[in-house]
Amino acid sequence: MDSLRLRSCDREPVHVPEQVQGHGVLLVADGATLRVARAAGDARGLLGALPGEVLGEPLSALFARADAMRLEQLIGSACDRPRDVVQLHAARGGVGVLAATAYKVGGLLVLELEPAALGVAHSLSWLQVCCCDLQEGMASLTDFDSLYDRIIRTVRDLAGIDRVMLYQFHKDFSGEVVAEVKAPELLPFLGHRYPASDIPEPARKLYLKNWLRLIPDVNIESQPLLPPTPPGRPPLDMTHARLRAVSPIHIEYLRNMGVSASLSLSVIVRGELWGLIACHHYNGPKHLCFEVQRAMTLMAQCFSMTLAALLARRVYENRLKTEVLLSGLHARIRGAAALEKLVPRIAGRLVDLVAAEGMAMVGRRGVYLHGLTPDADMVRKLAKWAFARCQGELFTHDRMGSEFPEHEGLNRSAAGVLALRIGGADRVAFLWFRPEMTVEELWGGDPSRPYTLNPETGRIHPRTSFETYRRTVSGVSKPWAEHEIHAARSLVPILNAHILRITESLVRRNRRALKEKNALLESISRTDALTGVLNRRALFDSLEAELRRSRRYDGKVALAMLDVDHFKSVNDRHGHQTGDMVLRAVASRLLQEARTTDVIGRYGGEEFLMVMPETSLESAVVVAERVRAAIGNMLLDALGGAVTVSIGVARHEGEAILDLVAKVDAKLYEAKAAGRNRVAF
Repeated sequence: MDSLRLRSCDREPVHVPEQVQGHGVLLVADGATLRVARAAGDARGLLGALPGEVLGEPLSALFARADAMRLEQLIGSACDRPRDVVQLHAARGGVGVLAATAYKVGGLLVLELEPAALGVAHSLSWLQVCCCDLQEGMASLTDFDSLYDRIIRTVRDLAGIDRVMLYQFHKDFSGEVVAEVKAPELLPFLGHRYPASDIPEPARKLYLKNWLRLIPDVNIESQPLLPPTPPGRPPLDMTHARLRAVSPIHIEYLRNMGVSASLSLSVIVRGELWGLIACHHYNGPKHLCFEVQRAMTLMAQCFSMTLAALLARRVYENRLKTEVLLSGLHARIRGAAALEKLVPRIAGRLVDLVAAEGMAMVGRRGVYLHGLTPDADMVRKLAKWAFARCQGELFTHDRMGSEFPEHEGLNRSAAGVLALRIGGADRVAFLWFRPEMTVEELWGGDPSRPYTLNPETGRIHPRTSFETYRRTVSGVSKPWAEHEIHAARSLVPILNAHILRITESLVRRNRRALKEKNALLESISRTDALTGVLNRRALFDSLEAELRRSRRYDGKVALAMLDVDHFKSVNDRHGHQTGDMVLRAVASRLLQEARTTDVIGRYGGEEFLMVMPETSLESAVVVAERVRAAIGNMLLDALGGAVTVSIGVARHEGEAILDLVAKVDAKLYEAKAAGRNRVAF
């Protein structure tokens, strides 16, 4: 199957098919002369000439003279992807009115033409109302199910498509239908999963670059670009071509499902493909006019932003619960008791912190067990095995029964393991355990047989059956959630601080030394160790205090959230040490440019938060622009240049702290979505 997979979709260059969907025409012109160099599609039906007959012709000669100004404007505004749409008329006859878009790739101009009359036309004012209604409706929703239902019903009402699904990707890039609205006679797909090979990596990359992908007729034959690309020359990059032909494997896949036309809208959250709004139509072709397609693109973008805000809110709520638990633990760890005496007193809280069934501590003096755990010898072996396979302080796994060599009976107590290592030379390991759970998964067809191989032709064919396939999965624990892993990591400074406190109390047993150490610990508990600004807990304490003060004295509070642009690429290209240096430099410049009344803290990762008391929105934007410019002027030798930041700004208008953070986070997302290195408010 590995060789089969390599020969199939995961290696298929779907962005350069050198073919177009047969309902339109694609013309490739020299960017300087604007003469047609290549052509494909239904040129006879749309332009009144065969593709070979338009080669060498100036673009202007193919359209009516009255359209000259519109054609010139379209060509003049062309950029790296289609944006503007104009109506043109073929000079030699054809279908009548053509909808034309253009974009540039290299030194070429690509002009795409489709019949403007295809699809049901809607007035722009009505489409605008639909978009506004959707945006206002989603803004008031606070649960995921209602949000999902709102977007798929809006898309189905607008497009008139038989089935609309919200398809969410899992970590392994398999997908699941999490919401669905369909015609009554269709079998439901809700809750069904599909293997990652159904939407392979090349296709996922294209969905990140194009919000909308329409296949109006799966049964119309694709047409090749003429003349073919000469051997040794790169094919035409059709990443942003609206008429780009569909992979033959995907066409066969859709036909096997009985689909006549399909529409996919990307759902992108924080720069990653979260999922798709997947639409299937079964009753013949489904053409959508450009106005409807543009409205749907706006809807997908609006939904993505709303979903991102709701996900951020859920993360914040989980983190807030974690902070409460950590605060309780922190209060109980303030003494100088050795870990062997301390851990039994807080074991229940440690288990609750990550929603485990049991925990263990492995130290030099032995093993302590609490709750549902393996025996002490097995715990020692697990700790050694886990930390031999991770480079950092933390290890997680939810399928230990299939990975750990001595797994016999392990699933009953430890199918899932979260291991944390703390301390210096005399290290201590904490392990949390979850038992296995048995899950029945619904799949659209057998996931172990996504393709078949024709032995005679060597061709790959997608499966033909999509009937519900039930698969029982055992030996797997509930996955460790992001906020649970964060909670475990948050124990490191607390427990390290406790170990440090014990060490100091053994060395210096006097009040002055204890006072100094407690002051240091208090500073550690409030300061981010890497950047020197306030940590998340202290930052939110300060923000809450400012909001209370503003409510009491009718004052103004503004908030700015700052994110280092392309920080992941800094780490990937220059290493994490350079990434840490960048964060320290940004924090230092942020402290320099902030006013004495402003409160600066690290929100998490490469994000910082600035609390500005007694500050209007206008003044906050001025401060944010000054900060952005100052950071952008820093020249960092390790990077060989500068680093930029995106900033979101919002003013407190009486909402709760959680909603205020979500609001400024949404503004930050707007700044990044608009191109980064800017302030959004």
